[in-house]
Order: sequence, then structure tokens, then C-alpha cells
Amino acid sequence: MKKDSYLRITSTERSKIEEMINENTPLEVIAGVLGKSATSISREVKRNRIKLGLVSRSKFMRNPCKMRKECKVKGLCKRKWCKKLCAKCEFVFCHEKCEEYVQWYCDVLTRWPYVCNRCKWYSTCPEQRYSYKGVRADRTASSRASLSRKGLAIDKTEAARIDKIVTPLLKKRQSPYHIWQNHKEELGFSLATFYTYINAGLFDAGRIDLIRAVKFKPRKKRRFTKDQRDLSKRTYHDYLILMEAYCDEEL
Repeated sequence: MKKDSYLRITSTERSKIEEMINENTPLEVIAGVLGKSATSISREVKRNRIKLGLVSRSKFMRNPCKMRKECKVKGLCKRKWCKKLCAKCEFVFCHEKCEEYVQWYCDVLTRWPYVCNRCKWYSTCPEQRYSYKGVRADRTASSRASLSRKGLAIDKTEAARIDKIVTPLLKKRQSPYHIWQNHKEELGFSLATFYTYINAGLFDAGRIDLIRAVKFKPRKKRRFTKDQRDLSKRTYHDYLILMEAYCDEEL
């Protein structure tokens, strides 16, 4: 691994990541080209990807079948005069009657590249979509770094969004660990950071709502004790002066 592999990812490297994702380049190859670890690249994409708006689900909900694009089934409506494909029919919910129905599920976001840049259903997918853009990713990372220097690395809008998820569950006496495990992707931060936000009073539910935390005694702070020893004329500089004064004498 190169010496600069532990440095922060630059805007040029983020643009390179976007370019190679669009070319369907494997994760290990991207990591090798940039001289970073594969974990760093995957973390970069997941942290700084863009959340896109949802597409209308009307057509999809009418036929949420995995094989709807290739399906050739006809006649599920039992109408002799109907010659239209059931997958494209506006009057029949073929997934309720077809024996070959297979539930559609998108697993692109659960593995590399964690974004929909190369997906063929990019423009019509009804599920939550994500995209990675180098310029936007660099702007997001810079903003996060700036916020972290000011205190909590989170803005008011993001805090309000997370508060809607977390507070009702904490009020129901669920543990932060349980909440974090079930909503890890929605929260987007570590368990330690979650506890930091709770202790800082970022949410409507606070430390008082934690079942075990209220049983703990407050931690005792260490008192700073001043060194009472008198070290005057006992420094290394004083030792050198002494050696110069008695250098000709036998010790």
C-alpha cells in the first residue's frame, strides 16, 4: 500500500471514482489505481452518494413482477377476445393471478457500487435510488469536515430527519443499539456517534429515556493535582553547569 493511502480522498480522486463507476470498474481495481484500500473507496461512495427523488410507482405497483419485461403470458383475464400481454394490461393485476409471478427486489444498493449509476432501470426504478457524482461528493465531504470542527457533525435539517426516526423508538424504551442495528442505513453514522448525539441533547428524547443509563452513577472527574516538588536548580541545564565546574576533578 502506498504511503499516501491514509490521506483524505481529494476532489480529483472523487471524479476518478465517478468515472470508473460509470465504466463498471471493479472495486479492487479502483482501489489499486488510486492507491487506497477497498474499504476506504466503498465507505466514500456510501457516505457521499446522492439520494435521488422517487419515480412514480403507478405502473410498477400494477405489476411488481421480476419478469414483467420479458413476460409473454396472455389470457389471465379469461376474455376470449383479449390478445394483449397481461404484463401490460391496465385492467388486470397479473401478479395476483399468474402462477409464474416472481416478486421483484433490487439488491444493487446492498453491494458494490452501492449506487444506481450503471443500472438499466435507472430512469424507471420505483425504489429509492442513489447516484455518485464526484463534484457533489467532494462538496458534501467538505461540508461534513467543516461541521465536525464546529462541534457536532450534523446540520439542523439532518438532525430533524433523524429525530423523527429515533425519538419515537427511544420513547418506547428501545435501546440505542437495537435502534441503530435496525436503522443503520437510514441513520448513516456509527453507534458511538449515536450515543454522542443522545448525550448532547440533539433529539427530543434524551439520556433520561435510556433504561440502563439512568441507573448509572455520575462519573467522577479526575482532579488536577499540582506537582508539589521543588525542582529549582535540579534541571538538566543545572547539571551541565555543575559538570563544567568540576570537569577537572575526579568524581
